[in-house]
Amino acid sequence: MRSLACGRLPLAAITFGVRVKVASNGKAITKTTETYQVLRTAILLGELPPGSRLRTNVLTKQYKISLSSLREALTQLSAEGLTRTEAHRGYTVSALSIEDLTDLTRVRIGIETLGLTWAIEFGNLEWESHILAASHRLANTARMVDRSSHSPQWAEAHGAYHAALVSMCGSPRLLQIRQQLYEQSERYRRFEITLPRNRDADDEHRRIAAATIARDIPLATRLMREHINRTTDNIIKAMESRATVNRPTGPRSGRTTPSSRVAHRRPVA
Repeated sequence: MRSLACGRLPLAAITFGVRVKVASNGKAITKTTETYQVLRTAILLGELPPGSRLRTNVLTKQYKISLSSLREALTQLSAEGLTRTEAHRGYTVSALSIEDLTDLTRVRIGIETLGLTWAIEFGNLEWESHILAASHRLANTARMVDRSSHSPQWAEAHGAYHAALVSMCGSPRLLQIRQQLYEQSERYRRFEITLPRNRDADDEHRRIAAATIARDIPLATRLMREHINRTTDNIIKAMESRATVNRPTGPRSGRTTPSSRVAHRRPVA
C-alpha cells in the first residue's frame, strides 16, 4: 500500500462532489482543520487507498503543523471511521470490506428512507422544484470520464440529487448523519465501475423523484431501498470477483445471491 510520502494532494482531491467543511463565519480555517479536510476528502475519493499508512513525520512537514495538531485531525478522522490506529504502524486509512459495506448499507437505508418520509410530509413547492432541478441536472450530466472513473461533475450532481430528496426532512441531525453515511458509501462506488452495466440508474433516479413529488411514501421509500441495495449488490460482486478485500473466515448466511443479500440487509419496518 502507498503512503502519503511526498507532495501535496492535487486540488482535484478537494472537489469531486464530496462535501468539504469550511468555516461558516468566513474566517480563515486553522491549519488543523485544513489538514483534516484535505486528508478526509482524499480518503473518500480513494486518493489515499484503504490500508495505506499516514506517516506523521511526513505529514507534519508537508502541512507545516505540529504533531499535536496533526493527531487532532487524525483523531477526528478516526471518530468518523475513516482512519484507525494499529500497533507498530500508527495511523492507517480504514480498510474496505464486504461486512462494513453491508452494515453501512443497512444503516444508510434506514436513515435515507426516514429522511425521505419526513421530507415528503413537510416538503413544499420550492422543495419539489429543487428535486426537479437536481434530477434534471443529474440526468444530463455525463457519468464517466473514462472506463475507470466517474466524472467529478456527475459525482457532484449525484450527491446533490440525493441531498435534495431529504432536504426538507426538518432534522439537522438526520441530515448530518445521512451526509456522513453517503460519503462513506462513496468510497465503495469505484468498485461498481468495473462491472458491465446491468441497470438503468437514470430511470431509477427519475422514478424515485416522481414518487417523492407525488407524495407516495410507500413507493418512494421502496424505490430508494431497492436503489441503494442494487448498488451494494453490484459492488459486492465486484469486490468478490477482484478479491480486493479479505473475505470473511466464517459463513455468510443469507448472502449467497444478490436477492438474498437484499433480503438480508432490509431493515425491519
